[in-house]
Amino acid sequence: MSGRPDRPALEHLRSRWAGLLDVHAFEGNGAVLVRPDGYLGFRAASADAAGLAALDAHLGSYLIPS
Repeated sequence: MSGRPDRPALEHLRSRWAGLLDVHAFEGNGAVLVRPDGYLGFRAASADAAGLAALDAHLGSYLIPS
């Protein structure tokens, strides 16, 4: 895994799920979702555009976005 997280996709997730989850990118092209209670909700090893779109679709299957 190399490269950087896809910034536009990260910003989309951050704005769409604001208030429900915090999305943080980290070195090595990964990302984590942090629940409102501060617990780690999910860790994505790759934060490329396709991976983040799949994550967004998954979240949309059971959460209602802001």
